Amino acid sequence: MEKGIKQKIIVNPAFTVGKVDERLYGTFLEHIHTIVYGCLYNPSHPQADANGFRKDVLDLLRDLGTTFIRYPGGNFVSGYHWKDGIGPRDKRIRKYDLAWEQEESNQVGIDEFCTLCRQLNIEPMLVLNLGTGTSEEALEELEYCNYDGNTKWAVERRKNGYQNPHNVKLWGLGNEMDGIHQIEHKTPVEYARKAVETARMMKKMDKSIKLVLCGSCSPEIDLKTYPEWDRIVLEEAYEDIDYISLHRYYTYNPDTGMYAMNTDTLENIAHLPIDISNYIDTIMAASRFVQGKKRCSKSVYISFDEWGILSSKNFEKERYPQWTEICDDKRSSTALDAVLHGAFMITMINKCDVVKVACESIVIGSMIMVDPNGGCFRQTTFYPFRDVALLGKGIVLKQSAEGPREDAGKYGELPVIQSAVIYNDEKKEIVVFAVNFSKQKDIPFELSIQEFKEAECIEFRQLYEKEAFAGNTFKNPFRVVPHLLEVDKKQRNFVLPPISWNVIRYRIK
Repeated sequence: MEKGIKQKIIVNPAFTVGKVDERLYGTFLEHIHTIVYGCLYNPSHPQADANGFRKDVLDLLRDLGTTFIRYPGGNFVSGYHWKDGIGPRDKRIRKYDLAWEQEESNQVGIDEFCTLCRQLNIEPMLVLNLGTGTSEEALEELEYCNYDGNTKWAVERRKNGYQNPHNVKLWGLGNEMDGIHQIEHKTPVEYARKAVETARMMKKMDKSIKLVLCGSCSPEIDLKTYPEWDRIVLEEAYEDIDYISLHRYYTYNPDTGMYAMNTDTLENIAHLPIDISNYIDTIMAASRFVQGKKRCSKSVYISFDEWGILSSKNFEKERYPQWTEICDDKRSSTALDAVLHGAFMITMINKCDVVKVACESIVIGSMIMVDPNGGCFRQTTFYPFRDVALLGKGIVLKQSAEGPREDAGKYGELPVIQSAVIYNDEKKEIVVFAVNFSKQKDIPFELSIQEFKEAECIEFRQLYEKEAFAGNTFKNPFRVVPHLLEVDKKQRNFVLPPISWNVIRYRIK
């Protein structure tokens, strides 16, 4: 065996990062083109249920294991007025949505959304309009959703057929308010003052809610507000909020359209999860600076409430001759996208002491491909998310790791194996999530868990496709899926193939 080619991980139950918050496995919905109208809500579809939602899509959302959904935006929310989407549907007015330059029918509003969450048995998160909206409008939305008295908006909710409050506990104070793309985007002081007044009013009505403050919408080099925006808004609002938001999208093709400039290429992919980690560290440094400056005992944590990978499907045939097949559907994610997806989740798991909330990008499209007039299937990225959402519960263990590194272009040599280890005391299980970023090499992987007596290996599941740019399509929806590999109870050594997502489970006797 080549020297240094083996990856060895040592964990000990005495050394932990923290407990995973169940809100780490959230997703996101926004009124963009056919995502809500057609793909999710489609009363004329053969699969429509009594509420107009597509049963085939709901089945996949249940299978995904997501713990909550963030709604209704996204950019959409800064021009959205929630009162337009309540009451009898035939009396709701159509409006022009400036964010996505389309008509909004308002046939789906917060009542329908909360009904959907109840159907799925998951938590709703609502984002408030702090662009064209007012603090008073936000307070009235909270009253409508959560108050059980006889005030105007509580009575209105019951009049609309919802006797019990929706009890929404997680609220976003606007969306990406530092971005010039945002409707009525603001300076940090302008936004913070509005956010503070809104937060104080809302917590007077319902002290049980948690509030997310808008942080920088990206750390990209051409976004000049980062990270000074975060320091300023935290200094204004620290005592009144619970989380500060981060948003980050990635691609490995500089030609792919992004909000901010992108220079990363295929050879840089091992750096992308490290970039997320650095982003988290920077914002938490700002938060702790403000906490110290204010002599405050309270901690403000991170809500990574938008993240994702934009599939690129670019490759260099001379450098990677083993990858010759490209998915024929440009909307489909690839095997490589799935591995990156898993790596981003590994990063957030390993930062669970500070990242308490996270929302993968718009779930319809990014993880569930839907034809508005046809069927649906699981994207490649669906599988790592489901693995982590269902199995990533418990205490994250610190790792002592040593292993191979490879050239990552402008970032130098970086580790090719990234992993997270979770101990679930309730189930008496250890779960290991690991990705191999090497583009050509199998990497031997050894796990040392000596302090866990009589640990038996019960599962080794792997998502690997030799054609890294292959993906699932309507014609072939199961082209790229995980596979169970044979294991021995005493097994501690595994082989992780190039560009692969791996799940290893142990039961503690």
